[in-house]
Amino acid sequence: MRTKFLVALFAVFCLWSCQDWGEMDPPAGNQQKPTLKELASYTFDDLGSDVSIGVYQGGKAPKLVVDKQLEVVLELDGGYVSYSNPLQFYTLQEAASLTGWVKLNESDEDTPIFCFSDETGSKKLMFTANSDLYYNEEKLNTNSLLLTAGEWHWFSVAVKPDSYAIYIDGVAVDGTITNDESVATVSRAVASGEVMNFMTEASKLYFGYGSKEKPVKMWIDEVSVYKNLITDKEIAKPELPEIGEGGDSGDGDNPGNENIYVLGAPDCSTGWWSEFSPIMKADGDCIFHHRFVNHTNGLNAWNNWVLGISNGKLPNEEGYQEYAIVRADNWGWLNGNGDNTIDKSGYPLSNTYDLTNGWTLFCQEMEGAVVDLTVQRKGSTLTMNADIVTKSKLNWTYSWTYGAIPNGELGVFLTVDGSYLEIDLEEAYVGNTYSQGYNMVGSQDNSTGWWGAHSSKVLMEGDGKVVYQLYNHTSKTNIWNSYVFILTTGTHPTESGYNGATDELLILRADPYGWGAIYDEGAITVIDGMDVEKADGALVTVSFTRKGTEIAYSASFDYNGTIITPYTYIASNFPDNQEKWAVFFTVDNCWLDIISVVTYPFIANIK
Repeated sequence: MRTKFLVALFAVFCLWSCQDWGEMDPPAGNQQKPTLKELASYTFDDLGSDVSIGVYQGGKAPKLVVDKQLEVVLELDGGYVSYSNPLQFYTLQEAASLTGWVKLNESDEDTPIFCFSDETGSKKLMFTANSDLYYNEEKLNTNSLLLTAGEWHWFSVAVKPDSYAIYIDGVAVDGTITNDESVATVSRAVASGEVMNFMTEASKLYFGYGSKEKPVKMWIDEVSVYKNLITDKEIAKPELPEIGEGGDSGDGDNPGNENIYVLGAPDCSTGWWSEFSPIMKADGDCIFHHRFVNHTNGLNAWNNWVLGISNGKLPNEEGYQEYAIVRADNWGWLNGNGDNTIDKSGYPLSNTYDLTNGWTLFCQEMEGAVVDLTVQRKGSTLTMNADIVTKSKLNWTYSWTYGAIPNGELGVFLTVDGSYLEIDLEEAYVGNTYSQGYNMVGSQDNSTGWWGAHSSKVLMEGDGKVVYQLYNHTSKTNIWNSYVFILTTGTHPTESGYNGATDELLILRADPYGWGAIYDEGAITVIDGMDVEKADGALVTVSFTRKGTEIAYSASFDYNGTIITPYTYIASNFPDNQEKWAVFFTVDNCWLDIISVVTYPFIANIK
């Protein structure tokens, strides 16, 4: 990320300016109009050394991707970045302004685009994808405009001592700037000048952060922060190149070609039962997840995605046993019997469309629909749930339950019929789930001391990703009395021959501290720090990814709806000759209740 701070050009200031840091524009009446100055430009060619990153629970670390129109852009998928506020310490007479590009994967009015915040996060000014300005959770504007998904939008926001203006794609949404001097709409919350003053007092500027819930996936680029009031030139939407002139990712619902597995021919010519996705397998109580874009020839309701559930084998493998087939159109069967077993109540499409209206609209809406599919087995009960965002952004759900699924290995795969799918490999995961109290580590009175108990290991080879969910319980005696995450060369302390000096690659405590053979203190980025009180009883999501020599760790604590990310750890020093690796937890006067462990089996296919 190339961040351009014009005020940092010290030599130029000394030679050409008579104003100091914290300068104030000349007072009214001296015939001098305040000068518009660009204080920072976030072009995201790289993230930059001054960036801090974090993730929401279930989110992914921010990354740079190549977009077809804007080249390198920032991708945020439940992650966020922050920088030092370039407006801090300035005294503004006229206004503070921001402009930039944003694109959403799906429309969501609560998704934060940018947010000014103080150190504690108790005071915030947030701009959302509904074109709304919120100051400490109070909405400032009267008129709103929800940004449409899948296309780049140019936002322009200006805040004056007594008013504000919001533009999207060069068109005023609420408030207007006239004669390059004034903002027409006055808000009760900004009349005192408190909001504009806060923009110079806030210590941080976030992108993708500020809401209580995880935001939808989005892309951001070319954000500028200005001292004083923007003009028609800055407000006007810049011309974008035609789609297809450039890179191949960050485009609409597709996360990028390098992440996509295409199942079926793109002309929808692949017939029934002739092509299958890679299968995901698990034993016991387990969960499977896919996210994909559905494409259909539109001829019949069944020419869409199809889910297959088996004994862990694909139809073209010896020993294949079919447990269930579920079509996208509320039809399915069990154990190879083609009689429909899906009850109509399983498909409440939306408030504006249901099955009694026929399937014509269904066929139209499923072209380009984004499907978030989860299959889960608990005991002998199998449940399927599909959350679908259709072509015109209708929200449909499709659920099905079967109460007699066999024990043993379970397999989940996808197939097509006059359709094709774009499967997001980064969203495909499989793993085990546990009832609370079943998979505990350490004594429940917090008496288990350092290294006194360990979770079982997850053994991986090559590239991979592991995500845990667990309840963390701590004695609260010290900041480090919470879970400890361990990365080894594939070994575990209970195994014969385990040698901590040679086997332990990385040990990370829940608070920002660690050690080990490849530990690098500089790889830690503190986000919220550790809060002992909020760590006790919190639901924690811990994520670890290895791609070649690159590794990334993050954890988010959910304490009664408050999300805390103590820190992240990102480094590029994993031994390139080390194929096997394992992760697990130990305790230190705390205890853990692990409720899920999932892996992402296709990460190795993403380069």
